[in-house]
Amino acid sequence: MVKPSKEDLIVEISALLEIPAMKVSTGSTEPKELFIAISDVLGLSVSSKLTKPEMAQQIVEFAGGVWTTDCESSGGTVTHLGLERVRDAVSFFTKRETGGGSAK
Repeated sequence: MVKPSKEDLIVEISALLEIPAMKVSTGSTEPKELFIAISDVLGLSVSSKLTKPEMAQQIVEFAGGVWTTDCESSGGTVTHLGLERVRDAVSFFTKRETGGGSAK
């Protein structure tokens, strides 16, 4: 099975939330607006003043998932693993199935 790209994961998350898919920027960098939208749509009250990794961590932990150091990079972005865990958290909250299973 081919591992989905970060862009594929963002498309999956957007579909779960029933919002338009956001584009990744140079180097497959996820937009901060994605985490803001997740918080807004799911009513999680995650502060948009946090960094992307901090926002993602809160989303994952609110769903009972585990956030580890390999979920974020030193450049202030969320890694592929971190984005998978965010996707799984969104799936948990929306009660919709995804192709993954790495929230815990």
